[in-house]
Amino acid sequence: MSNQINHEPAADQRVRYENQQGIGSPEVDVTTGEPLDAVLETKAEAFKRVANYRLEKTTMRLRQFHALANTGNYEYTDEQVEVILTALDAEVQAIEDAFKVKDKAAGIVQL
Repeated sequence: MSNQINHEPAADQRVRYENQQGIGSPEVDVTTGEPLDAVLETKAEAFKRVANYRLEKTTMRLRQFHALANTGNYEYTDEQVEVILTALDAEVQAIEDAFKVKDKAAGIVQL
């Protein structure tokens, strides 16, 4: 499965990546295992690396919800399913809204 985000940055745009989100240990990059002092990347490279890492983790967690549909192991009501799907839809909408805010700030019109 290839849910990889691809973006090739300009070599002169490299900046030191800092773990500002408080993810993992501040001394080691959780996605590569490299010491943070050794990680030089552009903001675009950081986005690609972190987005791919989070997409993979999130996809694996969503598959656990898929497994709940197995009626051989679980019993559930339509209302319970609706609660789960509504919560997941709300989170996806919040993500979409967060990216739209950036697009609007850049002057991009959404149709």
